[in-house]
Order: sequence, then structure tokens, then C-alpha cells
Amino acid sequence: MPVGYKPPKFDIFDGTGDPHAHLRAYCDKLVEVEKNEKLRMKLFIRRLTGEALTWYTRQDPRNRREWKDMAEDFMNHFRFNTEITPDRFNLLNLQKKPSESFQEYARRWRSKAARTQTPLDDNELTKYFIRAQKGIYFENMMSMSGQKFPELVKMGDFLEEGIKSGKIQSMALQDASKAIQSGSIGSGMKKKEKSTVAVNNEEIREYKIVSWTYQQKGKDKMTDSATAHGMARSRR
Repeated sequence: MPVGYKPPKFDIFDGTGDPHAHLRAYCDKLVEVEKNEKLRMKLFIRRLTGEALTWYTRQDPRNRREWKDMAEDFMNHFRFNTEITPDRFNLLNLQKKPSESFQEYARRWRSKAARTQTPLDDNELTKYFIRAQKGIYFENMMSMSGQKFPELVKMGDFLEEGIKSGKIQSMALQDASKAIQSGSIGSGMKKKEKSTVAVNNEEIREYKIVSWTYQQKGKDKMTDSATAHGMARSRR
């Protein structure tokens, strides 16, 4: 990096936006060092995060000798972001990833909603975001249909923090609790207990049969022995 050079502030690309717009904005801020391709490539890597950074780390660096190669690979991989226009059905099925916070998920969802063919008004934005939620998030947001989108995000943050701290049951625990209350788990346990009892009874019955067989064989041997002994005495 040149002495005294201070890189400008760049936007972060996480793999969900328009790759062409990101490249254009990035290059416009590097007018002073546009001929220094190594620096341009180095600074570009630092502006990647999330899926975009994962994509970069999985590439073979030997295939990128020039800035042009990196830019083309970048555009070819993330071009689908602008080619596929999300609709309302896509928004309903856009779920939070385990690796992202609720705020990150809300920003990603909002970014997708902004690219729908027919723009959503505030009421539709709230409605579809609520319907996209699951479990405890949906249960607590379903009464907030008249609120603005930022208020829903605040509620999501609150619930996420409550789950992490243990003050609010997670969705998995809630599902298990509901299953117990509905009796589905209890009935399953009863079935298991019945099958166990049946197995144990079968084992006991088999044990009795085997035991009786050995006892009977013992009696037969004793009878044969006594008979043989009596015949020997009569011969004498």
C-alpha cells in the first residue's frame, strides 16, 4: 500500500445485492490508485462478507492474475441476484439462517422485498414479513400488523436476546412442550412402554418354557436311572 494512502470507505457486499452496482461504486472510489491492480484486488477482498467472502475463499487464487479476472468471476457468480426477481411467494419462504442474527436476516429480507416486480407498500411489507416468521416470532408479531417494519425488527431482536439469555423458550422447546400437552409424546411413550412389557412378558414365557424343559429332562433322567437300578437288583 502506498505510503500515506488512506483507503476510502467502501460498502460491504454480502452476496445478496447487485454485483454490478457494487463494482461500479468500488471502482469510482479508487481513482487515485486505479493503475495499481494488486492494491485494488487486495482492498476488494476486504469489502466482502457473508456468502461473498465464503465464495472468494473457495476459489483457486492461481486463476486470478489480474483485476479483470477477479471482476469477471465476481460478476458471473452473483449475476443471478439481478436476473431472478423475487415475488411475494419467495418472500414468504425466505427464512432466517442459523448463522445470521435477526437484524441481518431482516436486512436481507428487506433487500429482497425491494426488488419485487410490484413494489410493496408499508402495510404489505409488514404483512408479508410477519407471515414469513415461524414459531415464537410469528406468535409475537401477528398482533403487530399495524406497526412499521422497524418495529417488527425491534421485536425480533428482543425475542432473539430473550432466547439467548434463556428467559424465553426457544422454538424447539416450545414445539416439544406443545407435543407433550397434545399427548403425542405421551402416547408414544405409552406405546413404547407397552412394547417393552410385551417383550418382557415374551422373555419370561420363553424362560419358563426353557426352564420347564430342563426340569422335565432332569426328571426323565432320574426315572430312567431308577428303572435301570431296579432292573439290576432284580437280576441279582
